[in-house]
Amino acid sequence: MYPRIFTASILLVFIFCQSTQCDRSPTNNCTSYVQDTILLNASVPNSNSVYHINDTIWINSSISDNLTPLSGSGSFTKELNQVYMNSQPYHVITSTSLPQLQYANIEFNPVITEGLLQNLSYSGYNFLYKRTTALNTLKIGFVAGRTGLYVISSNNSLYSSGGSFSLIRGSDYCTTYYGITSFSLAEQNRNYWDSLGVTAVSLPSNYGGTVIAKNMRNYFFFKVIP
Repeated sequence: MYPRIFTASILLVFIFCQSTQCDRSPTNNCTSYVQDTILLNASVPNSNSVYHINDTIWINSSISDNLTPLSGSGSFTKELNQVYMNSQPYHVITSTSLPQLQYANIEFNPVITEGLLQNLSYSGYNFLYKRTTALNTLKIGFVAGRTGLYVISSNNSLYSSGGSFSLIRGSDYCTTYYGITSFSLAEQNRNYWDSLGVTAVSLPSNYGGTVIAKNMRNYFFFKVIP
């Protein structure tokens, strides 16, 4: 008798689960995983290769919910809440055998006209974008306090400052889209690489581990004079 009851119970559970899909998680039928890139607009409205002490170097950024992958796979819409930018100024030291970077947080004072400053650390200044309908905007600046050659590197993140900008498109779990902060070539002042004689610069504690390379899009050089 008991074996019959046990068999009947198993059969009922099987039938129930087939009809309700109980405890079935979605599966990904990905034959391969793909990485794609989205360029996140950033600009220097008063772009110049040389500034004076007490000048403000402005950075504007506008990121819409309508995103266009660099691969040309077609635009799509994704609600982007809590977008951040991390901006790190570096002093470019040229008195050493190889040019190297040095944190330059105290050489600049941040100003914000749109957005919110989150915190300051050795990893740079973290800003939260202003969110309006389908658009995130940020208007920040750095007031120069000391002379020298500098480079500012910026990176965007989602949902937490200092993180990364990555997302998926709808239910497509096979492709991950990574956002890269992008300044125009004209604003990057890449001619400074010629005087440095290298194509990448790092912090001295991490030399060989690239911090900024010539072919990156997320930085710009400038010089501060009296």
